[in-house]
Amino acid sequence: MIIPVIIRQLALYIFVVILLVYAWKDWFKSLCGLILLTAIMYRYDFPTSFGGIQGLNIWNILFADIFLAWLVNRRRQGLLWDMPTNINVFLVLWLGVILVGWVRMMFDRSQLAHLTLGTLVSEQLINTIKWPIVGLLLFDGCRTLRRIKLALVCILLLFALFVVQIIRYVPPRVVFEPGRLTSRKNIQEDIGISINGAGKMVSGVPWAMLTIIPLLKKRKYKFFMCGASAASLYAVCLVGSRGAIVACGATLVLLCFLRWRRYLLLLPFMVLIIFVIFPGTKERIRFGFGTTNIAGEKDTDEYKVTSGRNEIWPFVIKKIYEAPIFGFGREAMLRTGLRATLKDEVSLYEAVTHPHQAYLEVLLDNGLVGFVIIVGLHMFILVYSTRLFVDRGDPLYTAAGGLALALVTGHLVTFMGGQSFYPREIDLGLWCAIGLMLRLYVARSCLAAGANGASIPSTHITEVITVSQTPLVWANS
Repeated sequence: MIIPVIIRQLALYIFVVILLVYAWKDWFKSLCGLILLTAIMYRYDFPTSFGGIQGLNIWNILFADIFLAWLVNRRRQGLLWDMPTNINVFLVLWLGVILVGWVRMMFDRSQLAHLTLGTLVSEQLINTIKWPIVGLLLFDGCRTLRRIKLALVCILLLFALFVVQIIRYVPPRVVFEPGRLTSRKNIQEDIGISINGAGKMVSGVPWAMLTIIPLLKKRKYKFFMCGASAASLYAVCLVGSRGAIVACGATLVLLCFLRWRRYLLLLPFMVLIIFVIFPGTKERIRFGFGTTNIAGEKDTDEYKVTSGRNEIWPFVIKKIYEAPIFGFGREAMLRTGLRATLKDEVSLYEAVTHPHQAYLEVLLDNGLVGFVIIVGLHMFILVYSTRLFVDRGDPLYTAAGGLALALVTGHLVTFMGGQSFYPREIDLGLWCAIGLMLRLYVARSCLAAGANGASIPSTHITEVITVSQTPLVWANS
């Protein structure tokens, strides 16, 4: 096994060196390579750091190189930052919330002695900010039709790589044989991401794949995309996260209500088919429901249904009331002694490093002020995505809007049972989809205004090709 690993790592180094050099000729294409690189960056055979230095790894080096190339290039071209004003404001406020919460944590590290200074800076600050930056770079770079299509393909390939890895490493018995969930640990051991994190990431992917179909002209490509959607749905079932399964279903219902209304009546049959084909998934969803209590009666075991979260949330909510406006800062679960309290009172300790509910985590760390800003940013993104998805003009609108809408909805639903609003590597595809969606939203707004300021309901972006010095240059090159 040593030789194949060495060969893979050598090929990886060559690929990264090419991207490092090529970034100064075309930073956007190197950025697309960086996005795809994310699918393997936490694998067991991926080099994690050089010289044991925190954060000094291949991905970060390439990201820094591309970021510098982007700065130099846009300054030379004199490009304008044309992000929608609402998003600009919320992004600045979001960054402020992240920085304030991090600074408050750094001034009170009494309960964080097990974390080094490098870890606190790298993991809690830099890694929180850098993933959205990739999406913003994608937004700024998608100024031609060719780049938009390249970005769309790149995002789909990123999710496809994750789906393929999940299908490869998680055996089919997880969904075909009830009670075989232990095999899901391969996701963390081989791919390097958590089970619930994988569930959040792929929860909206099956339907995101379907939103691309209007762009495809040939029938064989449409069938292929339907197959990719089915494979992604299978991956969701393999992950076995109930939050992800519920989010996947909720996302489909939302998309059907917004645009695919003719398929609403088919949803019950789809659920029935999945339960018949995948009995393991059916058992996973029903886990905790209909259990037999000591009296021999059928009952609902709330602890099993929530995986113990019902024991945690009351303590978290009580602590939130102690600082409801501004919260306690990052890592409040540890710094406030809440973890120790849970250990003493309900014998929960090892798994309780966060509230296991993203909305409660935001309230605990940042209070109502941070909650309004962070959740508000996601709500604006949801609204913009919906507007594009329901547009009947260019199919690019439907594709970009539907892609972002499916992913954001999946994330927002899974947040109810765990995960975090703080971006991580599994959220890179989401932020890239958001960047692409916002670029198409800006383009749609410009085209709707018309050259003479006249308002038009919709138009095809591919019909508008200009070589003017405006921020948007819809050329084919």
